[in-house]
Amino acid sequence: MPMGKGLISLFTAPTRLKVDNNGGAWCPKHMVSRGLKEYLQIDLLKMHVITAIKTQGRFGKGQGREYTEAYALEYWRPGFTKWKRWKNTRDNEILSGNINTYSEVEQALQPIIFASKIRIYPYSQYDRTVCLRAEIIGCEWEEGLISYSIPKGVIRGVEVDLSDRTYDGEGEGDRLVHGLGQLVDGQKGADNFRIDIHGFGKGDGQAVRNTQKTKCPDHHHHHHWPLATESAGEQNVGFLHRPAVTFKTIVTIIFD
Repeated sequence: MPMGKGLISLFTAPTRLKVDNNGGAWCPKHMVSRGLKEYLQIDLLKMHVITAIKTQGRFGKGQGREYTEAYALEYWRPGFTKWKRWKNTRDNEILSGNINTYSEVEQALQPIIFASKIRIYPYSQYDRTVCLRAEIIGCEWEEGLISYSIPKGVIRGVEVDLSDRTYDGEGEGDRLVHGLGQLVDGQKGADNFRIDIHGFGKGDGQAVRNTQKTKCPDHHHHHHWPLATESAGEQNVGFLHRPAVTFKTIVTIIFD
């Protein structure tokens, strides 16, 4: 059931944190290992922004011995044709879990996830029995944006990286399509796009150059569109003298 703005918990009672009913947790039927097969799936019903995951083992009124040391995530949202595997900006897909049956462990997600469904896959280096209680931290995505399309971005050595490193769509030629990424991740980059201020890669939070196309559900009112620009003439990255956003009369939209 919902637990208020900013905290989502749509699990049945045994899988929720601090609840110790009906065995005390969700447990996969088979032992888990590196092969990600069994999962706990949560349907959020609507599009949400997921910023963190909390996990806990099976306490079982003091009799439980099982917990999940690590896990991976997959997610789904309207417009997808397949489930997407989450990974951070360093291409790591595995998140650290618990070290005992009772402590809660929260993992902040960088990048954040835009999804209407999510799957948690327990993971282990060696075959072992695991159990899991979990909660999702986030809120409903009310911005209306479902996807945007942009150029793949310029990468020049180690100094210039204008790619959208967290984009979760597909590549079509020299463009990225049907996804979301750094333009909506809530991160603000430094004035100098060559600085890695968050530890997630240079240019984090910076808009990529050239035009972008966006898709929104039904009709959506854009009251403002902030743009961040920076000049680096010595790197042949010019200053945007006349920024503009153009809205065409005929647009392609995706209905939510």
